[in-house]
Amino acid sequence: GTPEYMSPEQADFQITDQRSDLFSAGIVLSQLLAHQNIFRGQTPDDSRHRVLTLPIPDFTRLVPEIEPRLNQILQRTLERDLERRYPSADELLYDLEVFIYHRGYGPTNETLGKFIRELFKDPTPSGPEKTRTGTVKLDRGTERRSSSLFERIKSKSK
Repeated sequence: GTPEYMSPEQADFQITDQRSDLFSAGIVLSQLLAHQNIFRGQTPDDSRHRVLTLPIPDFTRLVPEIEPRLNQILQRTLERDLERRYPSADELLYDLEVFIYHRGYGPTNETLGKFIRELFKDPTPSGPEKTRTGTVKLDRGTERRSSSLFERIKSKSK
């Protein structure tokens, strides 16, 4: 990879996982907002060293228009401690969407999807032996068997 976009673990030749990609995504996001890559050095080795040692700045001081909550998201994305960094892209995306939503933008597919999954989660194991079916009347008097999902939707609407 390009040294100024590497995660600390990648720059230190350690084993990486999905959190490494999130660090790199944080670099791109911070670069878009601050108009600079804070890790870019004069040489590839200098960039690698900066990724490993440069203190992560308070982006609200670099660019006053960056809101504190967005700065917090950036700080967590650029966290060198893997246990404190976002564990998944879904969690990062969720925090970004909540931030955007609170700025007056509407719900997104991700937040809607998460809401639906939580609303209709089935605590019982799925499988043929646990599937419930029912009969549903469709237009023109036709009938069709329904899945347990339809039954859950039907019961929630009562």
